[in-house]
Amino acid sequence: MTNEEKAAQLWQQTGFAQQTVIQTAVAAPLLAGQSVAGVAPTGSGKTLAYGIPTLSRLTPGAGLQLVIIVPAQELAIQIRDVLTPLAKTLDLGFQGLIGSANRERQIKRLREKPEAVVATVGRFIDLLEEGKLRLDTVKTLIVDEFDSFEPEALADILSIRRGGLPQTANLGLFSATDSQAILGEFKAAWPELTLVDETKTDKSRGPVKHLLLDRQMTGKIQVLERLAREKHQRIFVFFNHKHVLQKVASQLRYQHVPASMLITDGRQVQRAEALQDFRSGKVPLLLTTDVAARGLDVADVTAVVNFELPDTLTTYIHRTGRTGRQGAPGTIYNLGNDHDLRDLRHLVGDRIALENEPGETKPTAKHQPANSATTSEPPAPSARKPRKKALTSAEEEEASAKKRKKRKERWRNKKNVGKHW
Repeated sequence: MTNEEKAAQLWQQTGFAQQTVIQTAVAAPLLAGQSVAGVAPTGSGKTLAYGIPTLSRLTPGAGLQLVIIVPAQELAIQIRDVLTPLAKTLDLGFQGLIGSANRERQIKRLREKPEAVVATVGRFIDLLEEGKLRLDTVKTLIVDEFDSFEPEALADILSIRRGGLPQTANLGLFSATDSQAILGEFKAAWPELTLVDETKTDKSRGPVKHLLLDRQMTGKIQVLERLAREKHQRIFVFFNHKHVLQKVASQLRYQHVPASMLITDGRQVQRAEALQDFRSGKVPLLLTTDVAARGLDVADVTAVVNFELPDTLTTYIHRTGRTGRQGAPGTIYNLGNDHDLRDLRHLVGDRIALENEPGETKPTAKHQPANSATTSEPPAPSARKPRKKALTSAEEEEASAKKRKKRKERWRNKKNVGKHW
């Protein structure tokens, strides 16, 4: 059976009637052993795009031939679960090398000489340096979500090229956004690397609204409560800081709002349970960070909430790409004060159409005509109540500190009454 026939068999096994744009674009180059960087929207089927052609090139019993490196444990588990049945069809062994899993058990399974592995970078480098892995038979190195690795991790991945990887081994880089700087580093090691960017040609995205909601902390939590109580919701809630995530999770528990947490330093069993509860619909909210959720594929995500706004366009694209997949509608709720929302507008520029919260459209310097079809006439100033100026988090903390100081002073004064008389 030729490699092309193997690939056709695996595509038939997946049950997909039609391949996506990125799957069609990279299939032939990867089957031919060429090096490609595939960039396409989140949810466009990149795992199968590289998984099927690279598995089709492997030979049973010929040692380790395919290495897939990923930035997050959950992503490694997801890829392992998707590709293992396909590997079995071709009589290939497929193993996960995940940082939080039992190391000795992984070493024992490596003695069975799997033809393919998916690994988090730290665990892979450790096993490689200890001589538990050999690279001399590897045909393909895949780096998934290549733009999300820390510089140290990228350096480790590039060191694989010098650590015994055959010069004939081809490279596959995949992500939802590209990074010219990172691509340049890999191109220095693989000069034949070709970029295949399908972000503009992929039309699988459904209609997605990007809303701006002016909220402080209490108002943000109220948004989550309201969304969680609506029927048939599956919502990613993104945070920049773990301590904020944990504080919000605690308040949601107090309000009896069903939600799960996915954080990088949680126990693997807890993380797996949180993800399963979210995927199954048992809980409507998954509170997470970018690192913990990078690359996760969850079907039927109805909305994404940016509880803390991202500080890069790349992060915004990765987060928001989790809804509106395969033609389904989606909504993005961006929460913050006036300053935060202005910064977000500046960040995304003309790339994404951001809308003010329905019913609270603020007047700008240039209003549209009163009979415009897209906006309603702002209410007269006399009909509005004056709005308190939103405080930044630093101003809120300063105000709280002043209140605490005054309370202490009042307590001391009360305690010391009559002491010196």
